[in-house]
Parts: sequence; structure tokens; C-alpha cells
Amino acid sequence: MAIKPGDFWHAIAEMVHTYSLENYKELKKIYGRGKDEVDLSPFFNLLVVHELAHMFHHTGFSENDPKGLEPFFAKKLLQIEI
Repeated sequence: MAIKPGDFWHAIAEMVHTYSLENYKELKKIYGRGKDEVDLSPFFNLLVVHELAHMFHHTGFSENDPKGLEPFFAKKLLQIEI
């Protein structure tokens, strides 16, 4: 998981800034840190959790529960700030 903003994601934010100021303002509204910094690491942390859910979807962890991971992630989502 992303601990601090990486150069690659900083470059992505800069590309958005270069090609669409309107989209960059929206990105900054959601992921802005400080005056002129955009930190996309919270979004990519969510991708990690999403991909882990795919890995566990067809394992014994979810096969014993007909609803799969739905109750597990519903409880987890209540515990975090999105």
C-alpha cells in the first residue's frame, strides 16, 4: 500500500493538470494535500483492497458464506473514511 505519494502518481496528477485544468481542480478537491499538492495514494490503497477482494472471492473464506465477502467489506467500510 502507498505510504507516501510516489513519483509515478505525482506525474499522473501533473499530466491531468497540463491537459485539463477543470479535471485537475476536481482531482485536487478530492485528493488535495496542502496548497498545491495532489496525493493519489488513498485511491490506490483502495485499489489494493479491491484486488485482494478478488483474490479471496473464490476461496474457502467466502464459500462458507452464501453472501461471500459482502458482510465483511460492509463492516470494514463502516470503519474507514472514504
